[in-house]
Amino acid sequence: NPNVENDYFYESLEECCKGVFGTPECPYIDVCNPTANPTSSPMLSPSESPVVTIITPVPSPAPTICEERMKWHPDEKFSVCINDFDYPPEW
Repeated sequence: NPNVENDYFYESLEECCKGVFGTPECPYIDVCNPTANPTSSPMLSPSESPVVTIITPVPSPAPTICEERMKWHPDEKFSVCINDFDYPPEW
């Protein structure tokens, strides 16, 4: 749906943050450039949930094939910007 696509899909992380959260920085998940934040020592039990790091978006020198295919959009809960193919079919 072209009208909905303009409302939910963005070419860059910064555009998604501005469109969804009203600020150029926001929580995000980049499936093209996953980063892990391992604990400094082993833990007895796993963390409750993944930690989302808020980082100022910095453009890469050249887009990867993944980045060329993926558009940024909010997750279904509108809690982060993400660039995956997992979004409601009506979008």
